[in-house]
Amino acid sequence: MDVPFRFIPCMVAGLAYYLSMKLPNAIERMQVLKAQYDEAWDLASSEDRDRSAVRFVPRQMFVG
Repeated sequence: MDVPFRFIPCMVAGLAYYLSMKLPNAIERMQVLKAQYDEAWDLASSEDRDRSAVRFVPRQMFVG
């Protein structure tokens, strides 16, 4: 799978959470796994931003 490296821990945490949903006796672990998944998702998605400076300059022929 072609996935950015920063999303791999998020995918693993999500898979663990979804697999725990299938087990009937893993209800107490589901809250912990869900919290780990949410934390990994927030970390991975916050890194997926462009932090470069942008400057827009209009052309002089259109400004009257």
